Amino acid sequence: MIEDNNKKIKIVAIDPGSRVAGFAVCECSGEYRVSRSDFKVIDAGVVRLDISKVHTERIYELQVFVSGLIEKYSPDIFVLEKAFCGVNPSSALKLGEVRGALIALCYSYKIKLIELTPRYVKTLLTGKGTGSKEEVADGLSRLVGFSKGTLPYDASDAVALALSSGFYCQEHSIKI
Repeated sequence: MIEDNNKKIKIVAIDPGSRVAGFAVCECSGEYRVSRSDFKVIDAGVVRLDISKVHTERIYELQVFVSGLIEKYSPDIFVLEKAFCGVNPSSALKLGEVRGALIALCYSYKIKLIELTPRYVKTLLTGKGTGSKEEVADGLSRLVGFSKGTLPYDASDAVALALSSGFYCQEHSIKI
């Protein structure tokens, strides 16, 4: 729930990864209307972490990058994809460590943290919690005119997180 509907809300959203992470910086009206005029993608892309470095160094590399986004854009909301357990426990643990570093970073800047599951985001954008990355990207294109172009799906996933955060805030009466 937004207190001032004329306020522009800035959002930094991260689709975390230990090798590649998607990011999006978006702005929307205080009413979180979903339209091309009310939701704007300011910046989006991916961070490719140096795989020759050990995992902990890559976490630090991502943390420095995200800190730079926060410093540059001063977001009101930080959106992070919740972890899910795939078939590889080692990958899940690494993702958890990445998320932990980003959560700590968010709190160090005193930014409102919203964590969303992939299922929640997919349901909003595709109508089903099992929607594919292609379907999510198509939904973003239809709803807000965002085309990932040659960017990897990690970037469109981050934009989808940013867009979905507005619905989440409204559903849960979260004040920004």
